[in-house]
Amino acid sequence: MECPSCFTTNGRFVGLETAFTTCLQVVNLFPGACKYDRGMERFELESKTERLSVALKPIRLLVVLSLSVCGGLAADNSTTFTGEIMDRMCAQMHSHDNMMKSEGASNAKECALKCVKNGDKVALFDSASNNVYVIEDSKKVEPFAGQRVRITGSYDKDSEVLTVKSISAAK
Repeated sequence: MECPSCFTTNGRFVGLETAFTTCLQVVNLFPGACKYDRGMERFELESKTERLSVALKPIRLLVVLSLSVCGGLAADNSTTFTGEIMDRMCAQMHSHDNMMKSEGASNAKECALKCVKNGDKVALFDSASNNVYVIEDSKKVEPFAGQRVRITGSYDKDSEVLTVKSISAAK
């Protein structure tokens, strides 16, 4: 489609200087709306779809960036949990005493690791609140078995699982 700014009503080209002046006005309103075809020696008006696509590029970029920033902020719902790394059964009993005797373990770490080896889950026991948090990735926390730790992560109430982002020994 020929550009109405570049051609007269009878279809004659208005000339390069006039075309550049009038088309630049169109281009400023709708970036990319009018383009010069050197091979055909004429200016051509892009379709409404092409024009809209070009005009919306900056808006699309802003939306994508906003969503990625918001998504990143929403995804980081980390909380700090403090307690002892135990097996779930001992954590629910708030002590290793009973299981240590039955498992023949000499300390809390040995008890927790034996119980996990026998199929139990690793858990964090918070003695201050008496809460037991089953831990999703046991391999990440097993080196801290029987120790008091500080975990940064997120707790999913629906699945009742604590996802560990980082772990360190608590003081």
